[in-house]
Amino acid sequence: MKRWVTNIIQDPTINAVDKAKQDITRIAENTNYNILSIFRYSAVGESDEAMHSRIDGITAGVVPGDIVFFQYPSYISIRFDIFFINHMIARGVKLILILHDVEYIRKGVSETFNEIEILNRCSALIVHNLKMKAKLKECGVFKPMIANFMFDFLRTGGYKENSFSRELVLAGSLEKSDYISTWNLKTNLIAFGGPGKIDFSKRVDYRGAVSQEKLFDALPNCFGLSWDSTPGFKEYTMYNNPYKVSMYLCMGLPVIVWASSAVADIIVKNRLGYAINTLNEIDHLIVDLSDKEIHDLLKNVRRFSALLRDGFFTKQALIKAEQQVLYGEINYF
Repeated sequence: MKRWVTNIIQDPTINAVDKAKQDITRIAENTNYNILSIFRYSAVGESDEAMHSRIDGITAGVVPGDIVFFQYPSYISIRFDIFFINHMIARGVKLILILHDVEYIRKGVSETFNEIEILNRCSALIVHNLKMKAKLKECGVFKPMIANFMFDFLRTGGYKENSFSRELVLAGSLEKSDYISTWNLKTNLIAFGGPGKIDFSKRVDYRGAVSQEKLFDALPNCFGLSWDSTPGFKEYTMYNNPYKVSMYLCMGLPVIVWASSAVADIIVKNRLGYAINTLNEIDHLIVDLSDKEIHDLLKNVRRFSALLRDGFFTKQALIKAEQQVLYGEINYF
């Protein structure tokens, strides 16, 4: 029996979608997994026969009884993902999906495909957290689900050494955060990302789109804000693990998140930042913090950051998923 993990190969992106998947691939590869490389391409107009042949080529080394971890969705096309999943099942493979996004939760029922039915074809799923697991179960998923708890963020190098400032930084897909058009809090907000059609408030210090390689040097040493406010995206944070939270923590920045977000639990329990109900709480929160409280926060974040940099959560999820499909659920105590 061999263990495989898909590796989606694409050009680097500003929003780090590619890094999340590449990190999982690297962690798995360092744990002696075999790699199934999939080049992201335009599948528009590709015939069924051509797609079948393409997937046969990608998975030529996979045999019945192997375990394949498929990073889902591939963002090639829904059709490609369905074809790939069906190929693996027909091949007699134990297929485990590593969920990066679930459109059924984010956007609701699709008229083009039944995502829940697709998820239930697999042997097991690695989901973001326990809240996503409960939501998917409520939606009809009955296959075993393993909670990952947080995305890892591989990075070598040190932390921010300049003095900590009582500011906020927001990095990522800014179209999810419509409050940057009306930001009027006293706390300074620094933003990185693609501007799109956004009108920035005069109180937002917009510093442009910066590549992942240059972002560490560009980010100020302050609080990282993870707060999607646009309808649809805000509700989705009740179930997903935002990748930007892992990025902030990896770089040594404490975070501020919505209290109803799924990631709030792990932030609060490990004292890695603060979970608040509204953005209007920020000014008082930051002003009232003592220097000692900030010092303790930074210490906690650096300790936790070591786990993300080492791939701790991904390794645990892979092991638990393998155990599940090979031996079933095991109660140790």
